[in-house]
Amino acid sequence: MSRQTAWKGVVGDWTHIQGFSGVGKLACLTDQQRQTLLTFIQAAFWRTRWTDAPSEDILNAFMSKLEESLMTDCDYMFSIRQRDCYIELLLNGVVVSSFELDAKECGLLGAGGEGTKVVAPGVIEDDKKTALFSGAMALIIYCQEAVIDAFNAIEAEIEIGKAATVWMETVPGLDLSPAYEVLQACDDFNEMLESVFEATDTPEWREEMSCKIMCWCVINNYTFDTTVIDTFRDYLTDQGLSAPDYFYSNFVDVATYKALLDRFSLGMNDEDEDWMVICDDCYSLFGLVTFDDVETDLDYTVTVGTVTDVGNPDDGLEGESWFEAPWTTGRRSLIRVDLGENVDVKMVSFQFNYDNFPGGEINREIRLLNSAEVEVDNWQLTDGPAQTEWITEEHPFEEADVRYVEIEMKFNSNYTGSMWIWSDNIKIYQPEP
Repeated sequence: MSRQTAWKGVVGDWTHIQGFSGVGKLACLTDQQRQTLLTFIQAAFWRTRWTDAPSEDILNAFMSKLEESLMTDCDYMFSIRQRDCYIELLLNGVVVSSFELDAKECGLLGAGGEGTKVVAPGVIEDDKKTALFSGAMALIIYCQEAVIDAFNAIEAEIEIGKAATVWMETVPGLDLSPAYEVLQACDDFNEMLESVFEATDTPEWREEMSCKIMCWCVINNYTFDTTVIDTFRDYLTDQGLSAPDYFYSNFVDVATYKALLDRFSLGMNDEDEDWMVICDDCYSLFGLVTFDDVETDLDYTVTVGTVTDVGNPDDGLEGESWFEAPWTTGRRSLIRVDLGENVDVKMVSFQFNYDNFPGGEINREIRLLNSAEVEVDNWQLTDGPAQTEWITEEHPFEEADVRYVEIEMKFNSNYTGSMWIWSDNIKIYQPEP
């Protein structure tokens, strides 16, 4: 795998290394072990330390991925998903148990077609909101019941597996105690996850989530459709590190559009008027910047970056080369949107897309300024893995008399290959008239 040179350096054989499997295995290291490997791994980025070395981009990509793995804490990750008519429990991405739904339940989750949209009935706004909030509450309860059913189904399947191992132990010389211990660990973990869900899935959380869905529908012309479902999924994914968002996300991500649309529609007749007490005011679109329509776009000034074709579907803002030490590469964009008047800002959203090799850092920041160009509020987030798809970012505000909105995107990296940072479709929302 390697040979020593006359100068006592170790040179790796790239061809030999690539002959091994690329499938990952669970291997948890101590902090001392990881830091030792991270110290000596830097030399492996040099092509002179390899025979039959690939291009610099390929070597950087390979070693950066290895470096990222060494910098990531090792842990056992359980998740739940629905695949066709099966509810599955996964350990580190591998299915360890599954349960088949009966025909009626499966038909409910996957009933034909993808549906279209549900428009709130009624003439006055309050009636429309009542219908939308009722539908949202019914949808949340439906998702809650699906998550609980999944826990129960997985528990039943694990118990069957444990019973099978005990029965098979009657065969002389057959030791299945390790398998039983694994199933017992899965059972304990499943019970722990269920207790976390039950503790965090409070009435207050369900009401707050229903209010959000109602407001998304209001912005969407009082309509619940696939775009609102996608917004719901994105929100749960962004909040997925906390409970109960993560558990709801596991179900909502795999449920069909039609199943969610049908459940929402069925609940719209419940006449639940609690939104009048528990929901904040919704918001309406004040203006936007699409970079595609000079007639309807708000005025804006690009400080850093270039307006060019980014394929979303047309023009957007592309960042320029930039970095901060100790990083060596990166990209940055900065735009200021002029609202044209003082506005009470309720929310700012935008879409972004970037390709940044793992190990770097990504920063998004929104700044609100008054007419004197003094910052009155801001929001920023620094996280996110490398990715190459459009993501919608949004953040609520409660700020009056805002004249300018600045959006800054930047990331740092040590990768020297192709990279970009794009932003598009900036939207400014105000309270409902």
